Amino acid sequence: MSIERFEYNLDYYSGAQASVYFDDIMIDEVTTMQWTVQQSKVPIYGYASQTFDEMAKGTIIVQGSFSINFVEAGYLWAVLNRNYKKRRAIQFDGGATGYPPIMDETEIKRRNQEAVNRYIDTNLNPRDQPVGSSDQAMMEAYNSLRNNPHGLHEYSRLINDHVWGSETSRTIGGIPEDFSGQRRTDRKELNGFDIYVGFQHTDSDVRTITKIEDVHLVGKAQTVVIDENPIQEVYSFYAKNVI
Repeated sequence: MSIERFEYNLDYYSGAQASVYFDDIMIDEVTTMQWTVQQSKVPIYGYASQTFDEMAKGTIIVQGSFSINFVEAGYLWAVLNRNYKKRRAIQFDGGATGYPPIMDETEIKRRNQEAVNRYIDTNLNPRDQPVGSSDQAMMEAYNSLRNNPHGLHEYSRLINDHVWGSETSRTIGGIPEDFSGQRRTDRKELNGFDIYVGFQHTDSDVRTITKIEDVHLVGKAQTVVIDENPIQEVYSFYAKNVI
């Protein structure tokens, strides 16, 4: 009687050989992950054509979800918050901008807000007469802002916030509208990160990596069941592309 031997084909990967990184942090608690890339192409039909003659490009969206073992409250928030602070540690030359070599986003926004408030009070306050003509005021504003690393777009946003109120100044039941005081993973500033999914066989130098670009978390779910299985947290997301 012969004994048949079965050998696994090492050309294929399994989930046990996958590693998941959020930017440069390995998330070893991920248990499942799935995503779908969809492009809304539109068929174009010519006169009297029964089948389409051309396919027009459409918008691309990535939708997916992943689950992690529940370790502690705010586990994933801590990861995203660390990545956010690292992304916002901006390097400057310390020259024309007048900023020190390293300054975080909070300090930049504070200084920008002070500069905008001074300009508004000087030139745009409706109770006072503008200084000079409107063209002169716009040129002065441009000259004072052009060296700022955030550019005129950032100042435009700050001026709008000054007039209409910002997310941090508006509140819902006493809580800031941007949920800045809560450990929420769907906060805008914490998102926009990349997910890397790597696959590598044991004792092999060959590795393949899939990158999910510009990920934004949009939902979170948790189910508690009285059994021996680990509690799972499930997060849903949108992303820009998969490469």
